[in-house]
Amino acid sequence: MRSIVVPVAIALMAMAAPAAAQNVLVSPEAVRDCLCLRQAVDFQNAQMSVARGAMQAAEAELTRIRTEIERRRPLVDPADANALAEFTTLLAQEEPARRALNDEKIPDYNAAVAAYSAAADKYNKQCGGKSLDPAARAEAEANLVCPR
Repeated sequence: MRSIVVPVAIALMAMAAPAAAQNVLVSPEAVRDCLCLRQAVDFQNAQMSVARGAMQAAEAELTRIRTEIERRRPLVDPADANALAEFTTLLAQEEPARRALNDEKIPDYNAAVAAYSAAADKYNKQCGGKSLDPAARAEAEANLVCPR
């Protein structure tokens, strides 16, 4: 039994060595491509964060307006022209806030998520699980220019 295990172990180690070597990018061009793809992922992540913040701000504004409408509604005296005008002005703010959220901010956020996902997928397919050779990385980083 021992005589079979040793050759199998040696064969597995011999097969693993080339597989491990294949997971190291040594070409400066391939390393550059992965570095640029990583920059693209980071950029898209930042864009997604900005879009999320804008969407959350629009959600908060719409919630604020709706809360204020519900707070004021029972207090409005229909006989008081000024109070009625103020309430009407408040009501008029709701629709533009809802449109800004639903027609602009949510679609912008969804587009940013899609762009981030596409960049991450591309990075993972091309570079995921691979190491960068230190010498090739230094060479690639020395004059790294990535397309936008």
